[in-house]
Amino acid sequence: MALVIALGVYPQPLIRLIEPAVAATMSDVGADPAGTTATPEGTD
Repeated sequence: MALVIALGVYPQPLIRLIEPAVAATMSDVGADPAGTTATPEGTD
């Protein structure tokens, strides 16, 4: 319970821990880090 409260107040250590994995996953799927999505070819 204390861990849940501590991460709710100060989540930065957990965010730093998972950030490289998230970046690698986004790179693998071809996502834009800015959060925008590409328009599929042939659709206007």
